[in-house]
Amino acid sequence: MGWLAWGNDRSWGTRLCGLALLATTLGIVHCSADSAESAGDVGDPGNSGGSGNANGGSTGGGSGGTGGTPPEQELESTFQSPVSTGKLIWTANPDSGRVALVDAVSFEVRIVEAGLSPTYLAAVPGGSDTAVVLNTGSRDATLLRASSDGVSGLSLPTHDGANAWALSAEGKWAIAWTDARRVTTSDVTQGFQDVTVLRLTAGSEQATRLSVGYRPERIFFTDDQSRAFVVSEPGITVIELDDLGPRVSRQVEVTDDPLENPASRDVTVTSDGSVALVRRDGSPAVRFVDLEDGTASEIELAGNVTDLDLSASGSLAVAVVREAGLSGASGAGGSAGMAGAGGASSGGAGGTSGGTGGAGASGASGSGAGGAPTGGASSGGSGGASTAGAGGGLSSGGTGGASTGGASSGGASSGGASSGGAGGMGSGGSSSAPEHKSLMVLLPLPGILSDPNVAATLESPQYFGSVSLSPTDNPALLYTNAIASNTLSIADTQALTLRTVDLKAPVKAVFATPDGTHAVVLQGQAAGSNKAGGFSIVPAAELRAPKIVGTDAAPMSVAISPDSDRALITVRSDDKRLYGVYLVQIPSLQVDYFTLASPPLAAGMVAGARRGFVAQEHPEGRVTFIDLDKGEPRTLTGFELGAKVVD
Repeated sequence: MGWLAWGNDRSWGTRLCGLALLATTLGIVHCSADSAESAGDVGDPGNSGGSGNANGGSTGGGSGGTGGTPPEQELESTFQSPVSTGKLIWTANPDSGRVALVDAVSFEVRIVEAGLSPTYLAAVPGGSDTAVVLNTGSRDATLLRASSDGVSGLSLPTHDGANAWALSAEGKWAIAWTDARRVTTSDVTQGFQDVTVLRLTAGSEQATRLSVGYRPERIFFTDDQSRAFVVSEPGITVIELDDLGPRVSRQVEVTDDPLENPASRDVTVTSDGSVALVRRDGSPAVRFVDLEDGTASEIELAGNVTDLDLSASGSLAVAVVREAGLSGASGAGGSAGMAGAGGASSGGAGGTSGGTGGAGASGASGSGAGGAPTGGASSGGSGGASTAGAGGGLSSGGTGGASTGGASSGGASSGGASSGGAGGMGSGGSSSAPEHKSLMVLLPLPGILSDPNVAATLESPQYFGSVSLSPTDNPALLYTNAIASNTLSIADTQALTLRTVDLKAPVKAVFATPDGTHAVVLQGQAAGSNKAGGFSIVPAAELRAPKIVGTDAAPMSVAISPDSDRALITVRSDDKRLYGVYLVQIPSLQVDYFTLASPPLAAGMVAGARRGFVAQEHPEGRVTFIDLDKGEPRTLTGFELGAKVVD
């Protein structure tokens, strides 16, 4: 993980030189730094880039709420990496048309000309000092290669309006595309369907324009760089990448309903390009689409799936059910009641019918009875989920919920051993409510495609609706930001055990270290606290107390070193003019604070220099480097005006 910005998409009136442009040009953050200090204002997850090969997470912001609870917010997926390669940081200045290269060891600065208004900059993977920048004023891209002999530039044509990059893992291919979520005003007829595929291999560079589905929102590459998959409203466009040249081979549908709201879908593609996983807001189903022949299958869980994450290896998917037994929308007069396994939920006070009965793993829906208004009764339907047996569901049935003043009974499963219990009975207008359960369901791939019984479920009375899965597949970090919750649950995906820690302030976003041993948690303002926010460093691999730190300004960005032993966390308050960065040492959990002279925009790591950096707002460009071992900050100012170290 490189950096994850939390904060402000500043006005172009400040026209940033150098690294300051990283946050604005990537379109990553969309709430003001001032408003971000409040516990409830943490950015706009609907403007995620979603490019590249990062798996899991919803690009549009999590599931719709059930029972009146707000949706989960996929804040992690709104962030992207800064542009650093080896010992270099790359910066672009859209005003001057130049790109600056800053050596993080010697602080030497080199300047190279790009096209007209170089704006969207991306590092090219593969181990070489190579970057590519979209020039918005000249409708082309400049491919830049740095060596000891200098910096070379090659211009390649692109389509009009490109504002995002996706790059293959080894840097052979790059796709310039248009993320409609970054376009402030657009007509409904603007589909932004053009993409430009760039071959980046030295000596055979080439640009190819293709047309894909209406309004692309995410792009994946296979690990072998032979295909790309463009997720858009109609489905998935498959692009072949081989010696014959880039070309569209087919469109794959991801739904049986052509009128389904595409914004409600969360689509992820496995790293080998064989399967697409689909989660839909307000649905208990996880859909698997074969990307070779287009066939699809589904499994249904014991409640609406609020998050779905895919491991980096593609061998494990983790689904989260925030409210087990509750699916569908709430009744007209109130929230829907909890359903037993397969039972129908009742309407709320004065409401109409609740959701339909749950389905078994075979996908067949149970038949549920409608709920009753206040004072009435409803009964669960048949065909509920079971924990074992043919055609059974994946989770045990819960207790049947009751509508206000009424009673309901849990549904029983037919076929397979069911644990659907009897509903709570109300009498004389009293009501009963089942104990809350959130579920984490492990879906091993490809086994789950042929045998639903390989799924494993971990249930908890703790309330969680989002998951951040370690790059090592273990642990899974479970939390909710749909409501103010101070807890983080750490699930061992192998032993199927779970422990929960209280972090004293509302959890906003969670990031696992690359080795999975720790979690970095960004937090909002705690009730009754005079601190603007905070963060916690949580040992995940062993039982140790978390380090909880309150901050006078709201946390804004995170960077974690590739070695998992250091983290940078920036804080910012424009109202108080408080700007700073915390250096965290892992596993000792030592925390040191450094004041910054100007507002931070992004934090990152320069792996080849063993330094972290913080890009800042400054009319001449400013970056502060921090030695990760010595904890010494050095600030560089004025990239194009005779760059100099100022402290």
